[in-house]
Amino acid sequence: MTATMGVALLIPFSFGMDLIPSIGLLDGFQFIPTLIGLFAVSEVIAGVERIIRGEEQEQKSKEKITNVLPDLKTIRQIWPNILSGGLIGTFIGAIPGAGGDIAVFVSYGASKSASKHPELYGTGIPNGVAATESANNGCSGGAMIPLLSLGVPGDSVTAILLGAFSINKNAFDVGVCVAFGIIGWLMNKYEFPLSPILLALILGPMCEKNFVRYMNIQRGNFFAITTSPIAMVFAAVAILVIVFSMYNQSKINKKAAATAQEKA
Repeated sequence: MTATMGVALLIPFSFGMDLIPSIGLLDGFQFIPTLIGLFAVSEVIAGVERIIRGEEQEQKSKEKITNVLPDLKTIRQIWPNILSGGLIGTFIGAIPGAGGDIAVFVSYGASKSASKHPELYGTGIPNGVAATESANNGCSGGAMIPLLSLGVPGDSVTAILLGAFSINKNAFDVGVCVAFGIIGWLMNKYEFPLSPILLALILGPMCEKNFVRYMNIQRGNFFAITTSPIAMVFAAVAILVIVFSMYNQSKINKKAAATAQEKA
């Protein structure tokens, strides 16, 4: 949303400031430097913080790894998560610009919602691990579909293979990495999820362009969307998904609170 809009080169959210000297912002925040800042630099900052506070200590374990592969009981338990995660990963991987991160988040959320014990997710339960890893692996193959058929990269890995993305190695990209690293560190510190920012980076430009196109077609009449049955169906589905997610999360919170009281 910081980039220019349309052929008129309008700069939204400038708050009256002259942003023309900041040439890097005219095309918005680039995906790769922002991603590196959010998920890599933020972890570096968090690690430095732990070292300064003395929280980072060497831990040694006397446990020996006996089984590399899961046993048959675990396989029977997690095979539905592996199957669904692989299908979700392949489907999302075929969407240009989505990538493994979105596939992992979606697969994890779907597995958690379908589980009879969602309160165990986040504790290392095999079902959650299987859902995320299978989605990540499935996404790698799915990302090759648009690359080989349309020449459009499905994720950042195939984008690098195609040569579509590159880091300019300039001071602005470094500044973006550092700035979003600080933002990611603060969000992790106060337990805000990073996945919404990732979704906004991928879907935001597409939503913005299509919204501008829609407003031009309808001559500025936003409520003309209510006359389209297809649009209203998608809007209703989106609302139902949000309501169901909130309801499901409230159930998880109540079950977790009840479990905590029983342990106390």
